[in-house]
Amino acid sequence: MQNSIQLTIESLKVHYEQISVKSVDELVQLYSPDARFKDPFNLVFGRDAIKDIFLKMFEQVDSPQFVIREVLQQERSACLLWEFQFQFKRWDTTVKSLTGVSWLQFDEKNLVSSHTDYWDPAEGIYEHLPLINQLTFIPNKELWSQCRRPTVNYGSHRGIASLTRSMNCLRA
Repeated sequence: MQNSIQLTIESLKVHYEQISVKSVDELVQLYSPDARFKDPFNLVFGRDAIKDIFLKMFEQVDSPQFVIREVLQQERSACLLWEFQFQFKRWDTTVKSLTGVSWLQFDEKNLVSSHTDYWDPAEGIYEHLPLINQLTFIPNKELWSQCRRPTVNYGSHRGIASLTRSMNCLRA
């Protein structure tokens, strides 16, 4: 059992690190027919829906590349620590990179039955989109130092001190 799951993990690793439009069909064959896939933007079920997510990725970005940094496996579960490098097709076309973790669960046939991705869309995506980046409040170091500075004595009035700091941050 363990060796078969390890073989599936190794195959997933190779497919992810060499992903292309042509290889997506092979990749989704490592998933069970009714597999669940969830990331910060999607929750889908089934190979066809998972395939559509990967194909959509190729519509939105150029040169997508996954680098699997570490794999942790226990029984019928595994975590893959990965780095995703890509370029938007529009807007800022410089190479971007984000780090995430995929939590995989395997069925009795050693196929992926559940795939959940954990990564921060604010770090990897939102900060590079022109309109969202302008609307997003991204404090600088000076503002953060003001927000951390206590404005009243902490004595027995901790709640007031916290509220005052928060109000000072909003005014800045």
